[in-house]
Amino acid sequence: MGWACKSRDNDITDIVKKAREAVVLVSTYDAEDSLLATGSGFFVSANEILTNKHIVEFAERVTVRTSSGKEYLVTYVISVVKDRDLRKLGVDTRGDAIQALQPSQNTPQVGEKVLVIGNPLGLEGTVSEGIISAFRETPEHGNLNQLTAPISPGSSGSPVLDMEGEVIGIATLQFLIGQNLNFAVGINQTFSQASDKLISLQEWKRQIENDFAKIG
Repeated sequence: MGWACKSRDNDITDIVKKAREAVVLVSTYDAEDSLLATGSGFFVSANEILTNKHIVEFAERVTVRTSSGKEYLVTYVISVVKDRDLRKLGVDTRGDAIQALQPSQNTPQVGEKVLVIGNPLGLEGTVSEGIISAFRETPEHGNLNQLTAPISPGSSGSPVLDMEGEVIGIATLQFLIGQNLNFAVGINQTFSQASDKLISLQEWKRQIENDFAKIG
């Protein structure tokens, strides 16, 4: 029994070691360069990250920082999954070697163990463990994976990993009423999107402001 537990701990440790450098702290700033918010994201290629839309919308400037302390500037936005709380962002990594995460090719199952690596309340590189407890269909976010792995403010945009260290979802929201009611968008809604609609962060901000003005 003791040997089995040790083996499991080593497996999780190895996954975290490989994945953590791909996870970034996302920081957003207003026109006066004052900090607006922080959240999480992760590299999916040498110069692109995935994160939640609600973290970066209305920002004038966005930076990302890796677990090793390297900081990079977000340079453009790619539209990903219309009307979903997800965005792919282009990052100027200055030619540095970047660790990126890969999407899982397996279909997630209820009861499957998962890991979340993110920055809850700005606590960088925090790891939490749980299971997929259910699948939910919602009008706002589409298909969601319900998780028992804790997600706190600042965890939005964190990768949800399977025990192979591959991404099965992106942490998106939690229900504050109740316990362990956390939700992630399935990865199949994001990685498949083509990177062909590139706009600047400032242009995207103007589009959002114009949309809000029309609603008003």
